[in-house]
Amino acid sequence: MKENIEFISGFLKYSWVQAVIIAVIAILFVRILKVIIRRAVKKSKSTRAETLVRVLGNTVAAVIYFFAFMQMLQIFFNVTPSSLLAATGIVGVAFGFGAQTLVKDVISGFFLLLEDQTAVGDLVTIGGFTGTIEKITLRTTVVKNAAGDLYTVPNGSISDVINHSRSERTVFVEVSISYESDINAAFEALRHEAELAGTEMDELAGAPEILGVSMLGESGVSIKLSAKCAPGNQFTVERELLKRFKYALDNSGIEIPYNHIVIQEKGK
Repeated sequence: MKENIEFISGFLKYSWVQAVIIAVIAILFVRILKVIIRRAVKKSKSTRAETLVRVLGNTVAAVIYFFAFMQMLQIFFNVTPSSLLAATGIVGVAFGFGAQTLVKDVISGFFLLLEDQTAVGDLVTIGGFTGTIEKITLRTTVVKNAAGDLYTVPNGSISDVINHSRSERTVFVEVSISYESDINAAFEALRHEAELAGTEMDELAGAPEILGVSMLGESGVSIKLSAKCAPGNQFTVERELLKRFKYALDNSGIEIPYNHIVIQEKGK
């Protein structure tokens, strides 16, 4: 028994063995942390809580790897943490001006999360780019649009954010009828279809409302309607309502204006 203990203690004196043990412990801690994060995310019903948990987990993992790296430096090169931190401070002063952008990004990302301006899954417009937030870190925010394009923006450069997912949305739809059509009949057809949509479409908060004539165009009269729906459903609702109103006008014999081309031959 004593010989086994001496063998193990002698084996542990090797630097590479100590480094391997530190690396295994660090990886084990990070994996345990990821399991805890996944469970916390599954239990959480708030997108803000999910985002904060993920960012906190990434930060803690980075700290664990950093301390493991410092321990390895001490094992292989006999560099103590205090001397390494002192050297890091000197280097930090030298590169301080160059790191201003990074510090700005991190501070902006911290307040972005703290103030709950956005969360993963929100539909937002940042810098003229509209899409769903895929990922938020302390340094960057990743947005994905409907075409699948990923837009990565540093948090420090975000001057304004339009969040389309935090409150009930209002969808505006315009349909046109020809000047020859009966406008009262068009109103009646649209009102009937709006009532049907209010009962058949689960995305709607109620029946769409006819606001009235919005424009007298070159070839037709435009009628504007509005509908309220849950966040994130506005585009689906708009497309479905346009299809429904088109069918309603067709079934009522009301013409939708379109451009006509008249061809006249010379000499006739």
